[in-house]
Amino acid sequence: MPAENWLIQLNRESAEFARLYQERQEGKTVDRTLRIAVCGLMNAGKSALLNALTGHLENEFFETKAVRSTKTVQTLTHGGITYVDTPGIDANNEDDQHAWRGLATADIILFAHNLGTGTLETVEINFLNELKHRRPDIEDSLLVVLTHAESASEQRQDRLDAISAILSALFKAPRTLIPASFTTYRKGVLEQKPALIEHSGINVLHHHLKTLVERAESELHAVRRARDKQRLSKLEAIVDKAIAKRERTLAAVEAKQSQAFLVLSQSVNQLVSTTRERISRCETLESD
Repeated sequence: MPAENWLIQLNRESAEFARLYQERQEGKTVDRTLRIAVCGLMNAGKSALLNALTGHLENEFFETKAVRSTKTVQTLTHGGITYVDTPGIDANNEDDQHAWRGLATADIILFAHNLGTGTLETVEINFLNELKHRRPDIEDSLLVVLTHAESASEQRQDRLDAISAILSALFKAPRTLIPASFTTYRKGVLEQKPALIEHSGINVLHHHLKTLVERAESELHAVRRARDKQRLSKLEAIVDKAIAKRERTLAAVEAKQSQAFLVLSQSVNQLVSTTRERISRCETLESD
């Protein structure tokens, strides 16, 4: 079978193979600019968060609306970093696929959760589990940002404790939770009120992000190469499994054919033996 046909067949047979192969191909086209992607449920405040990080407070680059606005991956290079906005998870299958593609080439991932809605939902926990599966390096490259912090003042600590407990069960290392409010930050900047800016949590996010960025930039080539090697290893395992399956099928067919040939051979031998015996009897009768 030509290599192209074999590749097409594997893509059809295994969604995991198709995903990993696509991620490897896209990884080859990414330049050396550090990539920071934000992800989370629809209306988690992802776009507003990126607008705050890139200084787009009055003229939004990443569109924010009360309804679903980010339907595809959007990127902006600012300050030598490429920021990636992804569609909300669990909106529909197409949005999910776009979101995962945006995260596949990210060097740092910000997971945004709307603190005003309470603790993490099941879909968010499932997403983080899948993220761990797809990105084994996520322990060192994930920041959890709790947006809309201004809307959870009374229940804030209880929700922080609940979210922290969930994340402790998901990850090996404790996650630093960063409550943030774009609304408070925007008001503080536009009205030149340092207290509001400090209270917004955006400066705290900048501090943690700076630490991650400095480390990621120093290890960028090695980490990306290791990520590509992990994907290649998984692809090879899927190919080996597919080959083993085909070899078992071939062996079964050969065994079946061998058995059929044996039965046919025995039948022919029996026919020949019976025919010779009857011819011999006829010759004996004629001679008598």
